[in-house]
Amino acid sequence: MASKGWQHPYVNIFKHVRVEDWKKAAKEGDVSTYTDKTLKCSVFRIKGPVPANSYILVPKNSNQSLGLIGRYFYLLFRPTPGKYFVVHLDVAAEEGQVIRISFSNMFKEFKGTATWLQFPFLCGAAKDSVYESTAKSARHGLVGPAPTSVRWTCLMLDLQYALTVYLNRCYSHLKSIKLCANMAVKNMFTSDLLLDPGVSFSEAKLMGLASSQGTGPMPRDMSFPVPKGGSWHDLYDYIKFPSEGTKLPFDSIQKGNTRPEASCVSRQRNPIREESRCVNLSKAVQDRVSLIQQITTPKSLPESRTPVVTNIPELGVVPACQRIGWLCHDDDQQQQESACFSPHHLSSRSGCDTDVSGVHVFVHPEDALSTHGEESEEEFVYSPVPHPVHLSSSKETKQQKLLPDPILRLNRIIGFGGATTKYALWTKSGDSVVYPCHAVIVSMKICSNQQRFFIGHTDKVSALAFNGNTTLLASAQTGNHSVGSSMEL
Repeated sequence: MASKGWQHPYVNIFKHVRVEDWKKAAKEGDVSTYTDKTLKCSVFRIKGPVPANSYILVPKNSNQSLGLIGRYFYLLFRPTPGKYFVVHLDVAAEEGQVIRISFSNMFKEFKGTATWLQFPFLCGAAKDSVYESTAKSARHGLVGPAPTSVRWTCLMLDLQYALTVYLNRCYSHLKSIKLCANMAVKNMFTSDLLLDPGVSFSEAKLMGLASSQGTGPMPRDMSFPVPKGGSWHDLYDYIKFPSEGTKLPFDSIQKGNTRPEASCVSRQRNPIREESRCVNLSKAVQDRVSLIQQITTPKSLPESRTPVVTNIPELGVVPACQRIGWLCHDDDQQQQESACFSPHHLSSRSGCDTDVSGVHVFVHPEDALSTHGEESEEEFVYSPVPHPVHLSSSKETKQQKLLPDPILRLNRIIGFGGATTKYALWTKSGDSVVYPCHAVIVSMKICSNQQRFFIGHTDKVSALAFNGNTTLLASAQTGNHSVGSSMEL
């Protein structure tokens, strides 16, 4: 077997197959070249009313293979405004089976079989455009044709992640690529390095980024031009899969944090907040603590004033042992649940009736918190509560803790988050079934349809396993900050 060292640090696919000669690559339909004004270079344009009838196929013959072993696939492209596009990647697993990975803004939801994975693609919008403000305010992403302000995009797909998480297979190599209308394409390449397009070579050298660390800047022939003094992220989009975005649908390819300082390897921020911030969060909260854990205490206000929230109280941290099994929904366990709530300290003023002025604050779980007016997808939702919960202070408990929401209670979950039936586990007695629904694990008794919930994961649950007598359950989740847990049933 020939050495694969030539593929490091990356493989320029168009150059590798000499795409301009069309001897190792094929084109069909309306495929042409033009000089893009933004990139100031020649790019390919693929257009047509039916995406499947206009495409670029690499390699030309189906019995040939690219044999590219790079874990990450990078595509430099721009979707055509108002149109649909489709991309097909044929990937070989170590077992020899070929799996097709497809993504398109035509797909409305994720679909998967043993040989085909289909991911929806959410098109990004230009900064400060009406499309960007619409996407921020909506929980659902821009599914459908690309907006008119769509920008040039650097898309990174983790092929090994896709095969391992969704099909439980080991990635071997990339076999073929099919780019279908409608889009403009500069190039595509594979690499084992997690490259950052927003970092130049000079910046990477100053920061000590190197291939030995598994990261680095984008190769010069693959980079997008940035004017002097400009910011890469203000001009282009960088989309990674697995995604860090929070838009629906789940399992979609979408843009994550738009702020470059949050995405660049070299610009990681200290978890301690600046003094000007009104919220001081610990590192554990910043690492995507579960939604149900992030609440604050009611705050009393003077009777003569209209209740207005000006800041959010400081949040503490819940020990790891209290993060799992908070919502075990059995009537006979309600006393235990109320007993596990650690007391909160309520700040009040003299002559103030907290029964009518309490404010319940809901905090969206994200890596960073911001106030209204900043560029962020996070929101603070303030809703007055007629009768806030009063909790007495405890001298024994000095550390303030995050506890489940005392007002909202999860009653029932309708849905199944597993890709296949193997994610549904039966107990040894056969009277209960355990299965995931995104980040929540559900245990349901068959005879009564009664559900219990195990909460503590911060991302989609990807694996479940019982011990021999089905009394102990182990679980794991997806994402960069993966969490594994075990619990007794």
